[in-house]
Amino acid sequence: METYIAVRCHGLKTRLLSIRDYEAIIRGKKSISDFPDYKHVVEGESPCIAAEKIFQVFVDRVRTLITAAPGLEEFLRVYPDRLEIENIKIKIREIMGRKARTCYYPYSHHIPLDVLKSITTEERLWDKLKDTPYMMEVRKPEFTANVVAEREAFLDSLYFTYVRRILARYGRRSKKILLPIVEWEATSKLAYWSIVFGEGVKDLFKRNIIEGLQPYRKLARADVENLLSLLGISSEDISQILGNQELSRLLLELEKRYIKYMKRIVRSHPVELPYVYYYMALALNEAYNLERIIISKVLHIPENEITAYIVC
Repeated sequence: METYIAVRCHGLKTRLLSIRDYEAIIRGKKSISDFPDYKHVVEGESPCIAAEKIFQVFVDRVRTLITAAPGLEEFLRVYPDRLEIENIKIKIREIMGRKARTCYYPYSHHIPLDVLKSITTEERLWDKLKDTPYMMEVRKPEFTANVVAEREAFLDSLYFTYVRRILARYGRRSKKILLPIVEWEATSKLAYWSIVFGEGVKDLFKRNIIEGLQPYRKLARADVENLLSLLGISSEDISQILGNQELSRLLLELEKRYIKYMKRIVRSHPVELPYVYYYMALALNEAYNLERIIISKVLHIPENEITAYIVC
């Protein structure tokens, strides 16, 4: 079954957009709807509606895999479950009056989306989370009042703890290949939150807010510079990023390196579960790329700048 689904992902990968496709969309030579999987995306409709349709394509692709291999549903859900975590973040911001994004991703697993949308208090939200695998054997920490970022960092921590627990069930060989990929991404999240909170990140560890982002092999130094160096960011770029607080540039660079890192890892395992994990990362990345293009065009961002933010 694992070999079959991996081979299936090779076929599905050929349907993903190339850099030339993205450039054609950015330059107006093609519309997103010119590509068969996105024919229902209408040019000029609101970015929120368009984004929902785009992410629905990703969700449908995941469902295709689950239908083909129902015995692997738990594994096939673990990567897209990050969208459910993002939806919970959206709800937290909404409850706390920080509406950075108003449209939800069209995905749910452990909390039905209509239930999540109906929640009106933070207490009720955490109570609901306690009933899910995300908070299995995890107590809600004491948060600083009105600090949304602490809640978001905790959700990232919960997610990576959850991912490790699920992947540990899929055989020693797959676990050995996949865990370094998970650790890489968790370390990148830790680096990000370390920049956001500065020295305060140490207090987050003490309060068990970001315990799940702790690298598998504890580091002698867990400062931002060391974390970014471990992820392959040059000392020169680190100085510039930290000096200018260029978080968007950092996130973009980490996303690109994450995809390259996964590609290098799975190259030797083309018909195993790690390749399936890699395919889902690429498929979700496609949705994010198209969303970036739509929003950038609305904001009239220059074409060359939009192209620079494409990750593939």
